[in-house]
Amino acid sequence: MDSIIGILFNDWILLLKKHNFKIHPRSWIKVLFITFRSLINSRDHKKERERFEAVIQKTPINDDPVFIIGHWRSGTTFLHYLLSQDKHFAYTNVFEGRNPHTFLYNQLLLEKRLQRYKGQKRVMDNITVRLTSPAEDEFAMAIITLKSPLIGWLFPQSRAFYDRYITFDNIPQNELDAWKEKYLYFIRKLTFKYNKQLLLKSPLNTARIRHLLDIFPKAKFIHIHRNPYDVFRSSVKLFETAVRNSELINTNSNYEEYIIAHYKEIYDAYFKDLSSIDDINICDVSFESLEKDGLSVLQYIYQTLGINRFDQIKNDVKKYLDDNANYKKNTYKPIDAAFVKKINENWERSFLEWGYKREPE
Repeated sequence: MDSIIGILFNDWILLLKKHNFKIHPRSWIKVLFITFRSLINSRDHKKERERFEAVIQKTPINDDPVFIIGHWRSGTTFLHYLLSQDKHFAYTNVFEGRNPHTFLYNQLLLEKRLQRYKGQKRVMDNITVRLTSPAEDEFAMAIITLKSPLIGWLFPQSRAFYDRYITFDNIPQNELDAWKEKYLYFIRKLTFKYNKQLLLKSPLNTARIRHLLDIFPKAKFIHIHRNPYDVFRSSVKLFETAVRNSELINTNSNYEEYIIAHYKEIYDAYFKDLSSIDDINICDVSFESLEKDGLSVLQYIYQTLGINRFDQIKNDVKKYLDDNANYKKNTYKPIDAAFVKKINENWERSFLEWGYKREPE
């Protein structure tokens, strides 16, 4: 429910009509609450535009963003949290990601409340998330554009339709252009608020490099990879908890085949577009090395991308690492042999590119 809480009323009704108001009875309380919130969002959105629209449109983006990419459960959140210790960066926080239409207007009213909010643990990995924590900008773009696989998480009966927006390869050009325009507008809003270079994290952007470069030709990319079997196990946990909880109909579906297929789709697009990034603007790291020696990995990232201020931020990064040294990762059951075989076949390039050892089938 939180992922769509900032939607506008007309967009919400459009989604419900598109899916013939087919909602599981257990979800109607959620739907009614989102409907109520959408009316407030539409009112506040009008006020925000009246107050800020002119200045947003004139806001220059002096430094193209730094994008953190990598499949879900590959360590993108951990890396995002570490890099956010660099106060030269700004990022989409949870409040802004949930309320992309209204955060400028409402944050003026809620700033102190946001700081007091203690946060809650994510169901898939026990990471504590606060309203001011770094967040995926994809959630904001799902609300703004309705063109995101995340909408398919709410309406799984239409998942194939929304998965077209993983790569944007098979959609009309006008839809892609509209998405780019709205993404740029959202970046301008954040730039207006913070007046800093943006550090953006979205696993789905792993498959959209060429589209991002169309908007931000000097963007920098930090890609993080992880042992494919660990990604699979953790992704199953993600879908069986957070994704299943967000579904508005009861599918009782298994997610393993879906995860395998879409990991391949994302990385086929990534490897296809990788050469379009200048070498000075791309850095590749592993989750395993980040977990083992986060400070050294961040130093490597800064050196590779030509960001000459690591000495200024290393103490803040070290403090974050020390404060979170006791974090315990989830444990997972072994992968069924049939899925090991499919992972080995479908994710072969990941094993070859990053040197991970394949398990016997």
